Amino acid sequence: MPRAKQAQTTRRAANRPVSGRSVARKSTGGVPWSQRPGRTPVAARPPPSPTPSDDDSMANSQSTSSGGGAGGRRSVSQQDMQRILETKRGNGSGYGHKSTGGAHQMAPKRRPYRHRPGTIALKEIRRYQRTTELLVPRLPFQRLVREIAADLKDDLKFQSAALSCLQEAAEAYLVGLFEDTNLCAIHARRVTIMPRDIQLSRRIRGERT
Repeated sequence: MPRAKQAQTTRRAANRPVSGRSVARKSTGGVPWSQRPGRTPVAARPPPSPTPSDDDSMANSQSTSSGGGAGGRRSVSQQDMQRILETKRGNGSGYGHKSTGGAHQMAPKRRPYRHRPGTIALKEIRRYQRTTELLVPRLPFQRLVREIAADLKDDLKFQSAALSCLQEAAEAYLVGLFEDTNLCAIHARRVTIMPRDIQLSRRIRGERT
């Protein structure tokens, strides 16, 4: 039964009349529609001239390999593209070394880190407690000693060892006085020393009546 149906369908297809359009297609022999007889030829439009920017042209030229051809294209990473554009615009050598000029390269300044109040003071206290060198500059202290000595007697000369001994004694006295002054400030429930703390510490020492 299926074979009889197939044969009947084949006979119908053979007896079907051929349309004029299909005949025309066969008779033209592959001639384009615009060049067939009875058709006015249409002028082909010229392709629009591409006007790529410098960046696009540079990127296209770099996207092709040195061998060229359709199979010679390769993908350009974002980092390579940035280097290419920097070289093209004159903003750097293309290898990550940017020039220092130009307003577009002025990065915003980072704000300096701000320590909490008292942190740097504690750092300085620890640093100075570890060291034993003199804190007062040598030459200003010598000028002060010579000035005080000039009020007592003229034409006094000092050895360098004598001036060093005077400076050591003066700094040791000041350090002890400030220690007692700090204790007086802590006794008053304060952390900042004041002139009255120095006066109280000297009064307790017996240096001031």
